[in-house]
Amino acid sequence: MSVRVRLKRCFFGAAGLAGAIALLLASAFPAGGFVRKPPPLPLIVSTSITECGRITHPGYYEVDSPLTAGSDPADCIQISAANVLLNLNGQTITGVKAGSGVHAMRSGAQAYIEGGGATIADFMDGVEIDGVGANAENFIASDNFDAGVLLNHARLATVSNFAVNITSGGAGLDGVRLDGAAQNSIESFSASHLNRFGVWLLGSSHNSISGFTITYNGIAGIYLGCSMTGPDGSCKPASPKSMFNAVFNGVSSDNSSGQAGYGVAADVGDISNRFSNITAKENATDDVFDANDVCGKNAWFALTFGSSQVPAPCTD
Repeated sequence: MSVRVRLKRCFFGAAGLAGAIALLLASAFPAGGFVRKPPPLPLIVSTSITECGRITHPGYYEVDSPLTAGSDPADCIQISAANVLLNLNGQTITGVKAGSGVHAMRSGAQAYIEGGGATIADFMDGVEIDGVGANAENFIASDNFDAGVLLNHARLATVSNFAVNITSGGAGLDGVRLDGAAQNSIESFSASHLNRFGVWLLGSSHNSISGFTITYNGIAGIYLGCSMTGPDGSCKPASPKSMFNAVFNGVSSDNSSGQAGYGVAADVGDISNRFSNITAKENATDDVFDANDVCGKNAWFALTFGSSQVPAPCTD
């Protein structure tokens, strides 16, 4: 230690050790604060999108004008590369009653789709996610003919802060459909005036559905099962089941098509699901319905509803 001090004195001359310490402190702790400011972040360069097409390289892309899809390909924006950040920038994306407005393909893992209030309309599916780890948020999927949002065997996706609707009496079937999907989160959304289901879980497990307002859909607000016509007992024993899903914190009301209409319904074999903190009211058939007649198959609790066909809980 004494050698180090002498060397510093020799090096700094008359300033001495006190001067050396002062210089070191000034270097490590600048006047603006006690922590040195980090270097500026590198400039992020965006690629402008002004027409429909395929994204084949990772990076940041921004839609800078309204887009209209052609018939080949019917998809407007296909994401086939991993690690793509896509900003729809509030633009309108219009289809030709085919394909998907934004399609994160299986190879497009970790896609991040920021809608910024964009409207995606007149496709078969508004937003389709096939890959792993996608995020999509802040958009409106309107007047699409199949589903507003389709998770096709997707894994670990999050879709949030969006709306799905039919505005002109069109042929839209489902608001959100999870087909063979697992470990996804659908949150903070609305689905209204669809001809079939607000949300349909078809052979999909370990998903979370929350923060929803689902109204005026044809057959059911939320349906877990394999039948295109709702819980009518037509699902075969070998059909894919939806299990271990959590559906909570939402409203499902005024769903009806003639005499059919359910708020939340689980079909035979779709078990081990949890339904909680749901308000279901004024649905044509039942507000909550469970076709599994053995207690303990699904958990229903903290519900507000009018009519119900749910098995009583098991006694202790």
